[in-house]
Amino acid sequence: MNWRAPLILLLGLLLVMSYIVFEIFGQIYLSCDILTGEDIHVFREMKKGIRSVRRFLSPRGLLAAIYITLAVPLCGIGFTISMTDSL
Repeated sequence: MNWRAPLILLLGLLLVMSYIVFEIFGQIYLSCDILTGEDIHVFREMKKGIRSVRRFLSPRGLLAAIYITLAVPLCGIGFTISMTDSL
């Protein structure tokens, strides 16, 4: 219980949110633009993903972020935790 623990938790939350923005929301908006026939620009898709983070600032969104944080390493996709390899 020192000053490093909240800093590490904040950094972890920032990394998870950036993973959600770029990996999940970016692909969703990219797929939507492909299906509607719009021009595809990577930076525009990232901006849409960053703007959609506001939706995660609710209790329902935080529960989804926690679920993604726990489910992704356990499934073995994306970032992995070596301790969960045997599960």
